[in-house]
Amino acid sequence: MGPRYLRGLRFGLLGVLVAGGMSTVLVGSSSAADPPANCTTTGTVTTCVFAYTGAAQTWTVPAGVTQATFDVYGAAGGTAAISNTPGGAGGRVTATLPVSAGSTYQLVVGGAGTDNGRDPSGREGAGVNGGGAGGNDGGSGEGDGGGGGGASDVRSGSCAATLACGLEARILVGGGGGGGGAWLTPSGGNAGNPSGAPGGGPGGGGGGSQSAGGAGGVNPDGDDKPGKGGALGLGGAGASGAGPSGGGGGGGYYGGGGGAASGFQAFAGGGGGGGSSFGPANATFSENPPGLGNGQITITFCPSTAGVTTCVFASTGAEQSFTVPGGVSSVHVVASGAGGGSGSGAGPGGRGAVVSADLPVTQGDVLYLEAGGGPTNTGACFEDTRCIGGFNGGGSSDFGGGGGGASDVRTTGQGDAGTLASRLLVAAGGGGGGELCASPQPPATGAGAGGDAGAPGAQGNNCGIAGGTGGRAGTSSAGGTGGTPSGHAGALGIGGDGAAGSSGAGGGGLYGGGSGGEITSELPDPDEPPNTGGAGGGGGGSNLVPAGGTSALTTNPPQIVISYTAPKAVSIAIAGRKSLQGHSVASVAVLSTSDFDARSIDPKTVCFGDAEDPTQRDCTERDGQITLLDVNGDRKADALLQFETNEAGVDPGDTQACLTGKTFDGTPIAGCASIVGIPRVLPYSFPPFSSPVLTARDS
Repeated sequence: MGPRYLRGLRFGLLGVLVAGGMSTVLVGSSSAADPPANCTTTGTVTTCVFAYTGAAQTWTVPAGVTQATFDVYGAAGGTAAISNTPGGAGGRVTATLPVSAGSTYQLVVGGAGTDNGRDPSGREGAGVNGGGAGGNDGGSGEGDGGGGGGASDVRSGSCAATLACGLEARILVGGGGGGGGAWLTPSGGNAGNPSGAPGGGPGGGGGGSQSAGGAGGVNPDGDDKPGKGGALGLGGAGASGAGPSGGGGGGGYYGGGGGAASGFQAFAGGGGGGGSSFGPANATFSENPPGLGNGQITITFCPSTAGVTTCVFASTGAEQSFTVPGGVSSVHVVASGAGGGSGSGAGPGGRGAVVSADLPVTQGDVLYLEAGGGPTNTGACFEDTRCIGGFNGGGSSDFGGGGGGASDVRTTGQGDAGTLASRLLVAAGGGGGGELCASPQPPATGAGAGGDAGAPGAQGNNCGIAGGTGGRAGTSSAGGTGGTPSGHAGALGIGGDGAAGSSGAGGGGLYGGGSGGEITSELPDPDEPPNTGGAGGGGGGSNLVPAGGTSALTTNPPQIVISYTAPKAVSIAIAGRKSLQGHSVASVAVLSTSDFDARSIDPKTVCFGDAEDPTQRDCTERDGQITLLDVNGDRKADALLQFETNEAGVDPGDTQACLTGKTFDGTPIAGCASIVGIPRVLPYSFPPFSSPVLTARDS
């Protein structure tokens, strides 16, 4: 059945956002340049860190970058004066946004609140970017409340290039923590998760929400010294009085309320409420880690070519992470494990593995990446300069070569329970070479070599007697056994260490390889040099290859490459009331633009509904087809789709809903829009048309 052609109709108030619920980015005139001094690049992953400076900053999108992950930390609230009552923690919001090369973003990093009575800036302790002032006791300062922490935010639009964007241009906000109230223990409220927490004490200020500032705290002793309420972008001031004063509210999307003051020493000033955080449907919210005072904004991005984004995570000796962008349901991973080392006068190390596979993912998932490292001191190992195994499981040796570290992708970070069991893909490391014997016969070429990933190590060379045997490779269910004599077995994720410090160590992997047997010797004649045999090479680790994946051997440097195709960002409009609940049909229009033709949508692929959990969405268009009409009067054919609202997974309090799908040529699409404040659901029989009839020529 072909598409239906109808005249356009007016949707009333349209909620139009691009993929993942993100505001449209206006492209500026800046050209790409080398990363600024606050940016570092490892592999192809660039991370830019913007610290607090007290002034607005900018970031311009480099050429070839189509999306970036923003990690926004609000500032902490200030500590109250003599009581040292702590302020609340700032809030954190993380989201991946579509961006355009040359566009500029305005970044405002919040400043931490300070003690009112000891703040030399004249801001009464208020943190930069919306923190509320702490209350003042009017005397010694011992009863002063702490100032609220300032929010950190990202602002988008043509205003950004000139640092002229106001609060209405904010697309991401990490709220500021509330300031501590004076005396006793009324701490400031933590910032948004996404709403702010109330301040401590009976007179604590309320936390900011997604739609209003927190209420000012009310003094429980009846003395009329309430804190000031928060507002859009601003924390309320803590109340001042002759006794303990209130903490200031934290800045935020909406600021927290200021704490109340007390007229009596027996009572405490209330803590300021935390400000709220804000972000699109694919954003994640949390509180800042302890010890973070001033705010911070971190931007991470990778280059894109022909719609495919490729992130190369080189070996750094530490865990790295990748957050799945909105609308992405599969990533292609190519992981390369490290080769083993050759040690001091030892056989060569074995090769690492390269494993490739497609992994199913969900937006917002965090993948933890362990790009294996090569062993240290290759070719020059001694007791005081051991060949330390490579990062992520390579075994170590004194004179033999260290094992290569594996590269893997897991869903639980290092240090957390079950981290090794959460691995989705593992590319094993190679085993280290065993120390060669030299007496009384010269060493044999190639003896004692470390095993390649998945292969055993070689036996040590013969200098009169047989050398130690090679360590076995790790398997799919156990570590490789050690060679004889005295070799050490591998274990889950770990290669065995060299025997007596002389044999090659095992490579890391799903299960690590065993180390080789140590150097052998016999003394048949006390007057002659002993007969010796070289140490065995370490076994390689084992791979974990997901279904449909492939593996091979490699001499490339260890790394993890993740590539994916982000969905085409489309603008959608939803017709409904303030909530979709109670309505039998939700009408969703996908708008045609200069670079997207809505007629290309395959109605059999579309899903609509809950913004946070794609699995709850309705994936059956009511009629199995699209209706073509001009929704916004631009004489372009837009696509109208209809869904059963009770199948869409939209919950009370939700503010957005999202649509995903594909075009007939397989290009994925995604878009989100507001479901708050929309006047009505379109009935199935449409009201009088308000736009010209589409003709074949128009469409």
